[in-house]
Amino acid sequence: MVVCGMTLMVCKTKRSKIEIEKKTKWWKLKKEECCEEFRQKLRQALGGQVVLPDDWETTAEVIRETGRKVLGVSSGRRKEDKETWWWNEEVQDSIQRKRLAKKKWDMYRTEENRQEYKESQRRVKREVSKAKQKAYGELYTRLDTREGEKDLYRLARQRDRDGKDVQQVRVIKDRDGRVLTSEESVQRRWKEYFEELMNEENEREKRVEEVNSVEQKVDKIRKDEVRKALKRMKSGKAVGPDDIPVEVCKCLGEAAVEFLTSLFNRVLESERSGTVRLQGEEVKKVQEFKYLWSTVQSNGECGKEVKKRVQAGWNGWRKVSGVLCDRKISARIKGKVYRTVERPAMLYGLETVSLRKRQESELEVAELKMLRFSLGVTRLDRIRNKYIIGTAHVGCLGDKVREARLRWFGHVQRRESEYIGRRMLDMELPGRRQRGRLKRRYMDGINEDMKLLLRLRLRQQQASERSAMMEGGMQLVNRDGHSISHNSKRHYHDSFVSMNRMRQRGLLCDIVLHVANKEIKAHKVVLASCSPYFHAMFTNEMSESRQTHVTLHDIDPQALEQLVQYAYTAEIVVGEGNVQTLLPAASLLQLNGVRDACCKFLLSQLDPSNCLGIRGFADTHSCSDLLKSAHKYVLQHFVEVSKTEEFMLLPLKQVLDLISSDNLNVPSEEEVYRAVLSWVKHDIDGRRQHVPRLMKCVRLPLLTRDFLMSNVDTELLVRHHSECKDLLIEALKYHLMPEQRGVLSNCRTRPRRCEGASPVLFAVGGGSLFAIHGDCEAYDTRTDRWHMVASMSTRRARVGVAAIGNKLYAVGGYDGTSDLATVESYDPVTNGWQPEVSMGTRRSCLGVAVLHGLLYAAGGYDGASCLNSAERYDPLTGTWTSIAAMSTRRRYVRVATLDGSLYAVGGYDSSSHLATVEKYDPQSNAWTAIANMLSRRSSAGVAVLEGMLYVAGGNDGTSCLNSVERYNPKTNTWEGVAPMNIRRSTHDLVAMDGWLYAVGGNDGSSSLNSIEKYNPRSNKWVAASCMFTRRSSVGVAVLELLNFPPPSSPTLSVSSTSL
Repeated sequence: MVVCGMTLMVCKTKRSKIEIEKKTKWWKLKKEECCEEFRQKLRQALGGQVVLPDDWETTAEVIRETGRKVLGVSSGRRKEDKETWWWNEEVQDSIQRKRLAKKKWDMYRTEENRQEYKESQRRVKREVSKAKQKAYGELYTRLDTREGEKDLYRLARQRDRDGKDVQQVRVIKDRDGRVLTSEESVQRRWKEYFEELMNEENEREKRVEEVNSVEQKVDKIRKDEVRKALKRMKSGKAVGPDDIPVEVCKCLGEAAVEFLTSLFNRVLESERSGTVRLQGEEVKKVQEFKYLWSTVQSNGECGKEVKKRVQAGWNGWRKVSGVLCDRKISARIKGKVYRTVERPAMLYGLETVSLRKRQESELEVAELKMLRFSLGVTRLDRIRNKYIIGTAHVGCLGDKVREARLRWFGHVQRRESEYIGRRMLDMELPGRRQRGRLKRRYMDGINEDMKLLLRLRLRQQQASERSAMMEGGMQLVNRDGHSISHNSKRHYHDSFVSMNRMRQRGLLCDIVLHVANKEIKAHKVVLASCSPYFHAMFTNEMSESRQTHVTLHDIDPQALEQLVQYAYTAEIVVGEGNVQTLLPAASLLQLNGVRDACCKFLLSQLDPSNCLGIRGFADTHSCSDLLKSAHKYVLQHFVEVSKTEEFMLLPLKQVLDLISSDNLNVPSEEEVYRAVLSWVKHDIDGRRQHVPRLMKCVRLPLLTRDFLMSNVDTELLVRHHSECKDLLIEALKYHLMPEQRGVLSNCRTRPRRCEGASPVLFAVGGGSLFAIHGDCEAYDTRTDRWHMVASMSTRRARVGVAAIGNKLYAVGGYDGTSDLATVESYDPVTNGWQPEVSMGTRRSCLGVAVLHGLLYAAGGYDGASCLNSAERYDPLTGTWTSIAAMSTRRRYVRVATLDGSLYAVGGYDSSSHLATVEKYDPQSNAWTAIANMLSRRSSAGVAVLEGMLYVAGGNDGTSCLNSVERYNPKTNTWEGVAPMNIRRSTHDLVAMDGWLYAVGGNDGSSSLNSIEKYNPRSNKWVAASCMFTRRSSVGVAVLELLNFPPPSSPTLSVSSTSL
């Protein structure tokens, strides 16, 4: 037997290398040594001559050959490195383990080795996914910083560079549209193109020749003109077809100037003959040609150029669409990318043309399409264009075109009179115009731009007076052009400067102010014009009006001198050293401007350690705005203020005013209790008797039961007063009898609301096409913007969401595999979610509401059947308790609170959609039926506004609804109101700032990210800001927050799971 081994070698075909054109390294001419060597080699190539040959082709070939020898050529495009931005140690280690497992499996084909190899593959995928998710999270966090924006622009430029064809310059099309690649055919096609370009007959030229039959003398081009033109040309620009940049001419100096002057004069002589020749051959003229990537037409039309600009904008948009269409990137950054990447491509060259309204409309339509795609907004969302532009923080495209046109016009007008652009603008063509409507000229567009943007009628010559325009001393021409109006803004300033110098020298002073052995000279007219105090003194029949010396009392001399100086100069310095003397003096003299400046300075110095002192200072001097701001600051920072020495020295009345305020900003009532004890113990002998009055203002029922028993009940200051014991018993009753909280409610059971806080709408979880979300976003009414906040620990759709105090609760829901009983709460201070005690029953599609500080969960679906059970959660004790069950099983039910009762509205009972409504009384622990709705509804939105129960949208079993109705508890009747603009079900409805907000949902075909709000006074629905994410089965609630968004933002990358 013969045993042999055999190895098969498979021949692989090598990839053909792309031939990349090698280019001369002209950039080396920046170095002086390279420039000198280039000049010497060129002199040698020309046989020791300094003068260049007359023939351009010979000269160009010699220059190119010398440049290749001296400066060298490029080796081609740099090889791109593999992206390793997520290639961390964990990924490398897992891949190494996978390789070892693969080798082991190849050597020994056992089931154990196979499973080990499969497990290593799964481990690699997990590590790679985890590393990429972490890297993307860091990337999106970095994008909100200035360095992140720079990275974004760098990425956009790299994508633009990667998408370019390396041979695009050498590939053009012939007349029939066939691609030409060989250099010879490309040159032949360029020759044909310029023959058509230069030799087309021009009707305007014929008319000019008919009128001006006498040929005028044209001066030759001078060396100084060529020298000036070379000096103005920038280095580093792209080379032309001859592959010779401007750096060569600058390097050769006078030799290049003499050669170019001679060459241009020869070309000028050839043009005078009426024909143009290129390389000895006569070329023809054309109706249009391309210059600097712009299409110039002989008839002045720019329609083709506008279409090209629109196409260029779309090409740029596609290159960065990965950035612009990423929903995790904020609209502000998308707007910046658009303004710096897309808009310049659309506006390139348009400052030199006069656009018609139709062409401006084409540009604006293209821009709005790009912005809508970037922000994820469609026409079905019914969002106005004005809102889209405002969200992206971009200006109107038409106004930007006008600004660019006026800016370019100003540049041209400020150039010397020989500048070709200015000569063309000032040129007037002789002869008669053709019949018909006048064509729109460039100056017509300039005049309209000035009317629209500047609201002025300016002459062309005034555009060159830039300094006069900036200082406001420009003369404006009226409509008839015969009179002018001059306005100088510096006149007042110069006059008062002169009077102040006279005051300092004692010239023409007619009043001397005496205060604390100090004399201050001044002019009565100046003091009376600035200060109502002096105006009354010097103009009324008072003895001071006839005196030259006046003595003032109760005013600081330094402050008075500063205020007199301010009357002349309108300048004063306010600081810590003079604000306490300056503010009373300004109040006495009624100089409200200085008084406001002092208040503004004190407002900027507010701190927990001094805010109480500033509040007292403002109260003493009747500064109502400063007093209000300082008091608001104390309430907002009460926790820090209560630990300062100023708080310990407050009188009893001020302490009572603070701790009894509903607007006190405290995370819990424990802080108020501790502040009261600290104030009393600071002077325990003198303040012991005030403990009962103070404890009446502390809201003991809002403290937890454990804190009441371990801290309040054991405190000696509390136990020694019978009134305090009664307050403690009241608080314990509130905890032990939750069903009686409606009866026990008083001022001590009402939660505090911080002054200055504004409502923030939170959209939690939900689902979209084949996905369930765990991320959350919040809408800030002050800025009209949505912000991403921390994601939940569990993905939840069909979730119930409600707010208690300053926390948000997400109850139950569906995570893609099972219905949930878990509960978690969101704290906006820490921007994080914490687990809470789970419900006794799994529930999705449930209804939740808050009544008397208790969280109620009713109905829903447990994965097997619809539910009619209900339970409630007490956040003070952390326990769930079952309550009476509803009379009907309800899935997709909504629950709301109205007049101390719960209302369970509509739903689905496994067989039909319901129009019935039940009402729950917590005192009797019973559900009772009320009037049915006008329509059957499940998955509707329910909210309470102005004492009425509103129900919007939902599903009636056949389609999604947009109808809305409301319930009047006084008459037990339902009535219809204005319908929503979009059909919605599985959405949520919430009341905020006197409006109803319908958030997300499903319209029967797709999930929605649109929002609309209802005004009960006008009975109309209007569109509001859209969410980042499309969400159906979403939970919504409102929190009153002082500081939003939170300082720390979570990772914005959100994973999803199948429904």
